[in-house]
Amino acid sequence: MSRDKTIREIDKAVRHLIDYTGPQGEWDGLLEEAQRDYYRPVAEKIGISVGELSAFFSFSPFQHMADGFIFEDYATAHWNGQQHSLIDAYLEHRGWRESPIGRRYLVALANSDLKLWEIVKTKPGAFVEVRPKGSTQKPMRVFERAASESLNVGDGLAARVIELQGKPVFTGAMLSLSPPLLARLSALHQQIATNTREMLDELLAAGEIDDPPEQIDAMIADTLEQEFPAAVFQIWAMHVYMSYRDDPEDDPEDLHWSPLEDAELSAEDSTEIHRAIQHHLHQLYRNTLDQPIPMVGDLSPRACAADPALRHRVIEWLEHLERSDRPQPGMDYDFSWIWDELKLERG
Repeated sequence: MSRDKTIREIDKAVRHLIDYTGPQGEWDGLLEEAQRDYYRPVAEKIGISVGELSAFFSFSPFQHMADGFIFEDYATAHWNGQQHSLIDAYLEHRGWRESPIGRRYLVALANSDLKLWEIVKTKPGAFVEVRPKGSTQKPMRVFERAASESLNVGDGLAARVIELQGKPVFTGAMLSLSPPLLARLSALHQQIATNTREMLDELLAAGEIDDPPEQIDAMIADTLEQEFPAAVFQIWAMHVYMSYRDDPEDDPEDLHWSPLEDAELSAEDSTEIHRAIQHHLHQLYRNTLDQPIPMVGDLSPRACAADPALRHRVIEWLEHLERSDRPQPGMDYDFSWIWDELKLERG
């Protein structure tokens, strides 16, 4: 099968997975819940609403990274005590509709783990060579055209690597990390593992558990699988957000925040950040009205609004932004001007 056809079949399988809500709709609404859970700690730390932070990423160059990363964790996790992940449920219920390569991709994605990778070599348009952060093992060559164009030796990635057609490839979502951010996340990984081991050792000493060492190691691995992806995303999202602040004196690397910490921003800092993001969001929204948006079929919102046959797309997009908003008093973003600008009527 040609590379282009392989990509088409995988994209089709992923689109079907995104649309799937289960035989009885048991997965309906869980993706939106996952998105709110990912964004909420960052939004609360900054002092803005979840919807406002989500909207910021929706209008930024990082939209595909953020949406893809959250979706892959959502699709591979076991939600609310369910026996199967979304991918497991989909393959059992609807897997017959996919091509063999589409099914193999989904199976590999379901069994994948998020890891931190250090880039040791690149060939733009062909491949990157990576190894786990902190490892001295032989680098692994991952075949990737698009990402290899922009990645640099020494940078990092938070990504899943699977084997497909006998070759290591990245799944559809990855977060690009600067060397300092990669180091911070590597330390966080160790911190979660250490905290979990200390807790289990205390329970073992108290006689509350009697698991052998290999089972304790498995418990630590399970804890990392459950907690680490969200923590990675939240620290990355905070870093990206702070990089967009208007003050050129601000250094996002100085904000050593982790979702495992309890430190708070001052009220003055929170107000300043909110004012800056309101201004920046307004500029982004203004510019984006005439730029293609993936959520409206890679057309501009203004073009969709002008075409009666396409107008519903931009209306659904705006309604999605407003529905996802969970404002704190005085912190919500007012989208009304966009409705007026595009001459749209609310349903």
